[in-house]
Amino acid sequence: MKNETQSLGFIIVAASLALTSLYFITVSNPKTAMVLMAFSVLSFVVAMLEPKRGPRVEFDAEGVYDPRLGIGKIYWKEVSEFYIADGAGNRFLCLEVQRPERFITHADRSLKSRMKLNHDLGFKRINVDVRHIDMTVQDMHRRIEHRIQTAQRAI
Repeated sequence: MKNETQSLGFIIVAASLALTSLYFITVSNPKTAMVLMAFSVLSFVVAMLEPKRGPRVEFDAEGVYDPRLGIGKIYWKEVSEFYIADGAGNRFLCLEVQRPERFITHADRSLKSRMKLNHDLGFKRINVDVRHIDMTVQDMHRRIEHRIQTAQRAI
Protein backbone atom coordinates (compact mmCIF):
# COMPACT_ATOMS: atom_id res chain seq x y z
CA MET A 1 0.00 0.00 0.00
CA LYS A 2 2.84 2.38 0.84
CA ASN A 3 4.47 1.86 -2.57
CA GLU A 4 1.20 2.58 -4.38
CA THR A 5 0.77 5.80 -2.39
CA GLN A 6 4.37 6.78 -3.09
CA SER A 7 3.94 6.14 -6.84
CA LEU A 8 0.72 8.16 -6.85
CA GLY A 9 2.62 10.97 -5.13
CA PHE A 10 5.32 10.93 -7.83
CA ILE A 11 2.65 11.08 -10.53
CA ILE A 12 0.89 14.01 -8.84
CA VAL A 13 4.20 15.86 -8.49
CA ALA A 14 5.01 15.18 -12.16
CA ALA A 15 1.60 16.48 -13.29
CA SER A 16 1.93 19.58 -11.09
CA LEU A 17 5.38 20.34 -12.45
CA ALA A 18 4.17 19.84 -16.02
CA LEU A 19 1.28 22.27 -15.49
CA THR A 20 3.62 24.79 -13.88
CA SER A 21 5.97 24.43 -16.85
CA LEU A 22 3.15 25.17 -19.25
CA TYR A 23 2.34 28.27 -17.24
CA PHE A 24 5.95 29.51 -17.44
CA ILE A 25 6.10 28.82 -21.18
CA THR A 26 3.03 31.00 -21.75
CA VAL A 27 4.15 33.76 -19.36
CA SER A 28 7.61 34.16 -20.97
CA ASN A 29 10.25 32.31 -18.96
CA PRO A 30 11.16 29.26 -21.09
CA LYS A 31 14.35 28.42 -19.11
CA THR A 32 12.40 27.90 -15.89
CA ALA A 33 9.81 25.97 -17.83
CA MET A 34 12.46 23.63 -19.25
CA VAL A 35 13.91 22.92 -15.79
CA LEU A 36 10.46 22.21 -14.37
CA MET A 37 9.58 20.03 -17.35
CA ALA A 38 12.78 18.02 -16.84
CA PHE A 39 11.86 17.42 -13.18
CA SER A 40 8.33 16.44 -14.12
CA VAL A 41 9.57 13.90 -16.66
CA LEU A 42 12.09 12.55 -14.15
CA SER A 43 9.39 12.20 -11.45
CA PHE A 44 7.11 10.39 -13.86
CA VAL A 45 9.90 7.99 -14.97
CA VAL A 46 10.84 7.23 -11.35
CA ALA A 47 7.19 6.48 -10.53
CA MET A 48 6.86 4.12 -13.47
CA LEU A 49 10.19 2.32 -12.92
CA GLU A 50 9.78 1.81 -9.20
CA PRO A 51 9.93 -1.94 -8.58
CA LYS A 52 6.92 -3.62 -7.05
CA ARG A 53 7.85 -5.21 -3.75
CA GLY A 54 6.63 -8.65 -2.84
CA PRO A 55 5.23 -9.65 0.52
CA ARG A 56 7.33 -8.65 3.48
CA VAL A 57 6.58 -11.74 5.51
CA GLU A 58 6.04 -15.15 4.01
CA PHE A 59 4.20 -17.88 5.92
CA ASP A 60 4.05 -21.46 4.69
CA ALA A 61 3.74 -24.97 6.10
CA GLU A 62 7.45 -25.05 6.98
CA GLY A 63 7.85 -21.70 8.73
CA VAL A 64 7.96 -17.94 8.55
CA TYR A 65 10.41 -15.80 6.58
CA ASP A 66 10.90 -12.06 7.00
CA PRO A 67 13.70 -10.79 4.75
CA ARG A 68 14.00 -7.59 6.81
CA LEU A 69 15.29 -9.55 9.79
CA GLY A 70 18.22 -11.03 7.89
CA ILE A 71 18.17 -14.29 9.86
CA GLY A 72 16.69 -16.68 7.32
CA LYS A 73 13.60 -18.79 7.64
CA ILE A 74 12.28 -19.66 11.09
CA TYR A 75 10.93 -23.20 10.91
CA TRP A 76 7.80 -24.05 12.90
CA LYS A 77 9.55 -27.10 14.37
CA GLU A 78 12.08 -24.73 16.00
CA VAL A 79 9.43 -22.62 17.76
CA SER A 80 8.86 -23.53 21.40
CA GLU A 81 6.46 -20.70 22.32
CA PHE A 82 4.73 -17.82 20.57
CA TYR A 83 2.15 -15.12 21.02
CA ILE A 84 0.82 -12.22 19.00
CA ALA A 85 1.27 -8.76 20.49
CA ASP A 86 -1.37 -6.40 19.11
CA GLY A 87 -1.80 -2.78 20.10
CA ALA A 88 -1.19 0.85 19.22
CA GLY A 89 -1.40 0.10 15.51
CA ASN A 90 1.32 -2.54 15.70
CA ARG A 91 1.10 -6.30 15.52
CA PHE A 92 4.03 -8.62 16.13
CA LEU A 93 4.39 -12.36 16.03
CA CYS A 94 6.66 -12.99 19.01
CA LEU A 95 8.59 -16.25 18.79
CA GLU A 96 10.74 -18.10 21.29
CA VAL A 97 12.90 -20.61 19.46
CA GLN A 98 14.65 -23.68 20.79
CA ARG A 99 18.11 -22.64 19.58
CA PRO A 100 18.24 -18.82 19.46
CA GLU A 101 21.98 -18.88 18.77
CA ARG A 102 21.25 -20.14 15.24
CA PHE A 103 19.50 -16.86 14.49
CA ILE A 104 21.64 -14.55 16.58
CA THR A 105 24.84 -15.59 14.78
CA HIS A 106 23.33 -14.52 11.42
CA ALA A 107 21.89 -11.23 12.68
CA ASP A 108 23.68 -7.92 12.25
CA ARG A 109 24.75 -5.96 15.32
CA SER A 110 21.64 -3.73 15.48
CA LEU A 111 19.32 -6.75 15.22
CA LYS A 112 21.28 -8.57 17.95
CA SER A 113 20.94 -5.63 20.31
CA ARG A 114 17.22 -5.26 19.45
CA MET A 115 16.67 -8.99 20.10
CA LYS A 116 18.46 -8.74 23.45
CA LEU A 117 16.49 -5.63 24.43
CA ASN A 118 13.19 -7.28 23.47
CA HIS A 119 14.10 -10.36 25.48
CA ASP A 120 15.09 -8.23 28.50
CA LEU A 121 11.73 -6.41 28.27
CA GLY A 122 9.87 -9.73 28.43
CA PHE A 123 9.14 -10.18 24.74
CA LYS A 124 10.04 -13.33 22.90
CA ARG A 125 13.44 -13.60 21.28
CA ILE A 126 12.30 -12.97 17.69
CA ASN A 127 9.57 -10.50 16.79
CA VAL A 128 8.12 -10.52 13.27
CA ASP A 129 6.10 -7.49 12.14
CA VAL A 130 2.74 -8.83 10.89
CA ARG A 131 0.59 -5.67 10.99
CA HIS A 132 0.09 -5.77 7.21
CA ILE A 133 -1.56 -9.21 7.33
CA ASP A 134 -5.31 -8.79 7.10
CA MET A 135 -6.42 -11.43 9.58
CA THR A 136 -7.80 -11.35 13.10
CA VAL A 137 -5.40 -12.11 15.93
CA GLN A 138 -7.46 -15.18 16.84
CA ASP A 139 -7.34 -16.61 13.30
CA MET A 140 -3.62 -15.92 13.01
CA HIS A 141 -2.99 -17.54 16.40
CA ARG A 142 -5.05 -20.60 15.47
CA ARG A 143 -3.26 -21.07 12.13
CA ILE A 144 0.21 -20.65 13.57
CA GLU A 145 -0.56 -22.97 16.47
CA HIS A 146 -1.80 -25.61 14.02
CA ARG A 147 1.33 -25.29 11.89
CA ILE A 148 3.63 -25.55 14.91
CA GLN A 149 1.83 -28.62 16.20
CA THR A 150 1.90 -30.26 12.76
CA ALA A 151 5.62 -29.55 12.35
CA GLN A 152 6.50 -30.85 15.82
CA ARG A 153 4.47 -34.05 15.31
CA ALA A 154 6.47 -34.72 12.16
CA ILE A 155 9.75 -34.76 14.11
